[in-house]
Amino acid sequence: MKNIGYKLSVLAVLSILGLIASCSEQPTQLVQLTDYFPLSKGNWWIYNYYETDIYSTKIPGTEKLDSIYVEEETDLNGRHGFILIDYRDGQVADTLFISKDSISLYMLFDDSFIDIPGFGHQWFRIADFTKNNNIEWHVYDSLDNNYQFLFEDTTVSSNYHNTINAQFDGTGKYTTETGTIDTKEFFLKYDTRLYFNFRFPENPGPEPVEVDRLRLKYLHFSFCNNIGLVEYISDPYTVRISTNPNVGHSKTESHKGWVRELIRYKLINTGIN
Repeated sequence: MKNIGYKLSVLAVLSILGLIASCSEQPTQLVQLTDYFPLSKGNWWIYNYYETDIYSTKIPGTEKLDSIYVEEETDLNGRHGFILIDYRDGQVADTLFISKDSISLYMLFDDSFIDIPGFGHQWFRIADFTKNNNIEWHVYDSLDNNYQFLFEDTTVSSNYHNTINAQFDGTGKYTTETGTIDTKEFFLKYDTRLYFNFRFPENPGPEPVEVDRLRLKYLHFSFCNNIGLVEYISDPYTVRISTNPNVGHSKTESHKGWVRELIRYKLINTGIN
């Protein structure tokens, strides 16, 4: 019995040693941390900022130094998020509210961008890092069938349709001092159509004319893993008013865009800059 016990003990020890040896021979698996927008308090990013004309060309003389600073964490509109202060040439230009989970980023929008009465504040998912192949997702939709709109010095009752979608727009490149890093690109598409019937005084036909007011705005976001937002673009856009049939009252109103391009950053918890 003693010999059997001894042999079993030796076999057990050899088995354990063999297991340890086999484990030590396995290559070390490094965990790749993924954070496309590190938002610790005190993190900052500095950008070149400039405005663009209707052809997306830089407008000379509009160049400024822009920076975004993570000021604090907060709970707002049902989500935990971060307050980011946007400074332009040393003055506060805007405040951004960003929230995130393990796969997505959210931005809080208000009626300064979303032209909808009573819109208030709402979180929109602007990035989903699990998406590929230019996958689009629906963000927001509303239809007001009694929207009061001032047209030709007359308040008319109109139909006002707002649709917002987001999309993964592929990958890009961001160049740093140490090399080129892959980015993930997204855009938010804000599409509005306002339409109504109107009787122009100089065209007193038997039927009123259909009037359409169209606007399409794009915001572009480019994120780099463990760096953050490396490019943020608002495309120039137009607001077009047309009539059917054409009675000579078509109008086009152009609006400039802007571009932010990252030039420097600092992440407090990592010391990276």
